Amino acid sequence: MGDAQDAQDAPQPGKRGPKVPEPDMKTVKLSVTAPQPARKALRGARERSKVQQAFDALVTKAHAQWVKAGQPEKWEDRPLGAVNCMTGQELQVRRALTRAGAFTNLSIRFGEDAPVDGQEGVVSVVFSATDKKIKES
Repeated sequence: MGDAQDAQDAPQPGKRGPKVPEPDMKTVKLSVTAPQPARKALRGARERSKVQQAFDALVTKAHAQWVKAGQPEKWEDRPLGAVNCMTGQELQVRRALTRAGAFTNLSIRFGEDAPVDGQEGVVSVVFSATDKKIKES
């Protein structure tokens, strides 16, 4: 008899599980507590590393050159920044540049990485720093 009841209560494919009874709102005790600060808000913001600060300054400088050039829209007309790094470190450089763009509220666009002439195993990560476009709703 117990097996038949268990089979009836078990969820069937395509069907919901056993029905949960509605609570009796007359006997339920409700309480309200003071809002608690988010756990993330309790942690202080970490100080940016010296390396990340250098990327922040590089992105700010590239943006200033873009503004000085008249804020061109076409990639070919934009002044470009470049970071030379060892092959295999391109992703870390791109991430640092992207974080710098987020920190300074700028849009970072990347060009194609190119090998540096005369230096084996070194590539140049090319980027442009512009104002973020405002999305119209």
